[in-house]
Amino acid sequence: MLSSRLLCAVVCWGTALAPASAAALDAAQLAVVINSADLHSVEIGEYYARRRGIPRANVVYVALPVGHDEIGRQDFETAKAQVDARLPRTVQALALAWTTPFRVDCLSITTAFAFGFEPAFCGHGCVPTRASPYFNSPSEAPFRDVRMRPTMLLAGSSVAEAKALIDRGVASDATFPAGTAYLLSTSDRARNTRAARYGVAAALETPVRVRRIDGDELRDRSDVLFYFTGATGVSGLETLRFLPGAIADHLTSAGGVLTGHEQMSALRWLEAGATASYGAVAEPCNFPQEAAGQTEARGMGRLQNTSTARGVPSSTQQYRLSKQSKQILVAAVALLALSIGGCASAGVAMVCGFNALIRGGGKLTAFLGRPSGHC
Repeated sequence: MLSSRLLCAVVCWGTALAPASAAALDAAQLAVVINSADLHSVEIGEYYARRRGIPRANVVYVALPVGHDEIGRQDFETAKAQVDARLPRTVQALALAWTTPFRVDCLSITTAFAFGFEPAFCGHGCVPTRASPYFNSPSEAPFRDVRMRPTMLLAGSSVAEAKALIDRGVASDATFPAGTAYLLSTSDRARNTRAARYGVAAALETPVRVRRIDGDELRDRSDVLFYFTGATGVSGLETLRFLPGAIADHLTSAGGVLTGHEQMSALRWLEAGATASYGAVAEPCNFPQEAAGQTEARGMGRLQNTSTARGVPSSTQQYRLSKQSKQILVAAVALLALSIGGCASAGVAMVCGFNALIRGGGKLTAFLGRPSGHC
């Protein structure tokens, strides 16, 4: 069945950008939310703020239960009210500095922080939910324009892993990625549903190389920028080299259950060197994916102010998209649409990324088409 709890543990892959005076978010427009009851959250959040130059006024401390994958609506509403009360209206996006909790009742925690706890974003069966007002938007300021703050998680299996993740995002700043997108068509029929659309990405004229591989694993590659597959678990990760800013995922039912599940956690990708991953936190349904267009690409470029995958603004520079950057970003939009499409569920959260590419406000459910099974 369709659930409203999809966790997108994503450090968002962005673009190679050239410095200029074009409008873009800067560090003053991003806030970091830290769980004061969790010492790991405090260390990770303060490290991120230092690395990204986030103003102290934009670092907000809340108190949430520690050691729980899911929290109730009341605990969330208390924390959300504190964040809203303390942040200036100029803040356009949030970074949550923890791994757990990653769910609030029927929503992922990043969807809840982005939109507020809105039951209309909860899925009940394989049906569409409310669409995101930010889908395909050219807005440079989502909170100002549509009253939502795209939200991301800074997650890791340890403090050291989370810091390494942040460092990879910093290392990707202002770079021109020359890596390869590997799209695996696997023998797992339930989880290989998006392979039918791999041709869309392969046909793009872009500096990003796109390779479709028929097989269940990828091994011994040193240029991985994207790695999309469908499986409950993935072997061979130790043989790969992920470029700074790389995104990878294994389309399955519980990849976003970051701790304590028999299926592989999205955190395994981050431990292997990817800067981005995500997955469902409850059983999703298969839906054809509706991807954003170039308007969305422009909006994402301005919002993220990124190079390859940091999903966070630079503290010192603003950027405009070069011609090559636009090509790469359009490819990223198409590839990310493919990555998330295929298994859809509600409540999209992102680890170091923004939920702006896909229709369905933190939920991947407002798509056309009939569900074709579970993942």
